Amino acid sequence: MSDFLRYRQQVAQGLIAKEGKKAPGRKVIEPETVIITLDEWFLQRRKEMTGKCLHCGGRTCRDDNMYFKHSIAHILPKRPGMFPSVMTHPDNWIELCFWGNNCHGNYDGGVLDLMQLNCFDLVIEKFIRMYPKIASKERRNIPDVLLQYVQTN
Repeated sequence: MSDFLRYRQQVAQGLIAKEGKKAPGRKVIEPETVIITLDEWFLQRRKEMTGKCLHCGGRTCRDDNMYFKHSIAHILPKRPGMFPSVMTHPDNWIELCFWGNNCHGNYDGGVLDLMQLNCFDLVIEKFIRMYPKIASKERRNIPDVLLQYVQTN
């Protein structure tokens, strides 16, 4: 959805006011807090994909219209109740292969630990950028290795 259509939709829903007018009794949403669907988030991440796994260097599903989502791994899980506040945050992902070495499946299944990832430095950078947006009640779910890193800086 284009920014213009998103703007029009928010005006129609009363979430924001038309330019020069004030919405009665409604909260104005800042542009960076616009909630997007998970499908829109995956499409945006696809544009940033390189086609190369950040762990093993293997080929990812970037060019596969049906399976490209399988190579977009959430850093903080999207499972219900875990991290809904950052589920669609632009930094909450890394590109991992699905076919071949299945680094994405191994990461999600716990076979690959966060610290074992060859892109661990990138994970830390992205996590630090996301941390302020994580809801306080969700912070208890943060893996110790990430939480300890943030607390020491």
